[in-house]
Amino acid sequence: MTARITAPVKGLNGTGVGGIRFVNSVAETDNESIIAYCRAAGYEVQDLEDTPTEPELPEGEPTELWKNDQIKAWAKANDRDLGGATNKADMLAALAAPAQ
Repeated sequence: MTARITAPVKGLNGTGVGGIRFVNSVAETDNESIIAYCRAAGYEVQDLEDTPTEPELPEGEPTELWKNDQIKAWAKANDRDLGGATNKADMLAALAAPAQ
């Protein structure tokens, strides 16, 4: 598991517990011992592998410049069906077709 550790001290920069490097009070590690220590010591610990990341959507409607995950996210947010398309050309074609 990879975790984001936030120190209880604001503005912490430098090496901390177990040699992890904090920048503005935040560090990341996959060392289970350090994660367990930080949890017990009151650090905020966020499991990064369980955190879904939403792609950043450009302005407007999807174009060939968009990444596949951006097109899928836009379609979902705009309640548009991609008709099972998985590649960019087919997804854009599905979005260009008249809504049914």
